[in-house]
Amino acid sequence: MTKKHEKPEEAPKPQDAAQTPDAAQEAAAQDASAPEEFIITKEQYERIEKALKEREEYLYLLQRTQADFDNYRKRNASLRQEAFEDGARDVIAALLPTLDTMELAIASALADAPDSALCKGVQMVQRGLVDALQKLGLEELAALGLPFDPEQHNAVAREPAADGQKDGDVVAVLQKGYRMGKRILRPSMVKVAHE
Repeated sequence: MTKKHEKPEEAPKPQDAAQTPDAAQEAAAQDASAPEEFIITKEQYERIEKALKEREEYLYLLQRTQADFDNYRKRNASLRQEAFEDGARDVIAALLPTLDTMELAIASALADAPDSALCKGVQMVQRGLVDALQKLGLEELAALGLPFDPEQHNAVAREPAADGQKDGDVVAVLQKGYRMGKRILRPSMVKVAHE
C-alpha cells in the first residue's frame, strides 16, 4: 500500500541579477507547475504509524507519572504535617505532669509565702511554659459547672448536688484536662453531682 503526500511549496528564490530572461521564464514556469508528489512504501507507512502509537503511549505514561508524582508530593506533605503534629502532641503530653507539679508548687508557695521571690519566679516560669504550649496548640478543657462529658471528663468521685446544680454537673476539677486541636491529650479528672 502506498500513499501520496504533497511536498510543501518552497518560497520563491530572489532573482539573481546575472540570470538571463530565459532562465527567469523557466524558473517562473517551474514555480507555477503542480507541487511534486512523493511516494512512501507500506513499510515506511507502518513505521510512521508505529512511531505515532509509541508517541501516544509515551505521552500517556509521562502524564500518568507526573500525576503520580504530584499525588506523592501532596501525600508526603500531609504525612510530614501529621508527623509534626504527632511529635508535638507527644512532647506536650510528656510536659503535662511538669505543668501539674508547677501548679501544686505555686499553690503551696502562695499558702506559705505569697510575696516571696521564689513564688513569683515559679509563677513566671509556669506562665512562660503555658504560653509556649498554647502557641503549639494546647488548650485547657472547660469542665467546672458544665454537664459531664465522657469524651472530655473522667469522673472519679460523686457528691450530692447542691442548690442550683443539676444531676451530672461537674462540681470540682481535680486535675485539668487538655486538648490539642481536636484530639484530647488528657481528660479532666472531675467530681460530678448526683441527686
